[in-house]
Amino acid sequence: MASLLSSRSRLSRRRFTSGFTLTEIMIVIVIVGILAAIAYPSYQDQVIRSRRADGQAALMSLAQAQERYMARCGGYATSIAGDSDCDEEGLGRATESPEGYYTLSLEDGATTTRFTLIATAVAPQSADADCPALTLTNTGVRDTTGDGDCW
Repeated sequence: MASLLSSRSRLSRRRFTSGFTLTEIMIVIVIVGILAAIAYPSYQDQVIRSRRADGQAALMSLAQAQERYMARCGGYATSIAGDSDCDEEGLGRATESPEGYYTLSLEDGATTTRFTLIATAVAPQSADADCPALTLTNTGVRDTTGDGDCW
């Protein structure tokens, strides 16, 4: 009789298993989703802002090349590409930034007495609506075509 009673008490006990309930898992998924919805746009914005350094560095490098050209030839180059000889009036430089996020150009109407360098964002950096193009002049004026604080 005692053995029958002990087997009944064993059957009546709830079996506890380890693991998570569906509700607990769903709560965790919702929390992770909310965090991702907040964090991912911030991450994308930071990546876009960090890529601006590529355009800024390219403009500074081109400005230095222009100043070297001015010292050697007596005037600024009117072309980025082309031969860097004084007869050719070019800098002999690539028209793309080192990382490839910007296309580099001289403003139309560049003369041997002044220049404005332009770095225009290309994909994937073209998603930068605040700073679609960065500019740098021979007087050191830094500007942008967008509304953001790009420099």
